[in-house]
Amino acid sequence: MEDLRELCFLYDENIREKMIAKGHWRIIGSLEEAKGKEKYYRERAESYGEYRYPIDNGWLGAYAEDKVKTYFREDLRVSFKEWEPEDSETSRAWQDKVDRFDIKISNRTIDVKCATEPHYVEITPKVVVENEFPKDVYIATKFFEDGMLYLIGFFRHKDITSYETKRLYGTEYYAVKIYDARCIDELLNDLNGSWDGA
Repeated sequence: MEDLRELCFLYDENIREKMIAKGHWRIIGSLEEAKGKEKYYRERAESYGEYRYPIDNGWLGAYAEDKVKTYFREDLRVSFKEWEPEDSETSRAWQDKVDRFDIKISNRTIDVKCATEPHYVEITPKVVVENEFPKDVYIATKFFEDGMLYLIGFFRHKDITSYETKRLYGTEYYAVKIYDARCIDELLNDLNGSWDGA
């Protein structure tokens, strides 16, 4: 059954169109647009430091982060704070290379995750990072074979830690199934004041 869900998620264009039509998913960018600034995003991804594996298209993750910020700022008219490292963050050698969040809204920390390949069905938050620096919310984005970047939904911290872990290139990750994401509208309602952390 799990295999069938994954196949439908990846390849059923009718399901994708219905999710867009109902407003559950949003198209927020494209591979073509990302490639127009590939050098910039590659340099930025390389500066993100440790706990990257060699073939992860991290530059597309940096692009997805920017597109989510643009969507929140311009389409939703939501104000937020972006993370910046502090001088005091030196308790671990890698700590200043790990962002505490991508955006913060009303003291709720949000991290953007991206499935950068059409065949990926998971986002993979790093166990060591998320255990030490848990975020309240993880926004799931994905590139499908049509080259578009979709905002799929979100997970809360307790959601991601309920998934099994796997090792990639020597680092442990939570294997979070993207198709399990909560609808982004639920997050938007929470951000409007009904946040209960559940």
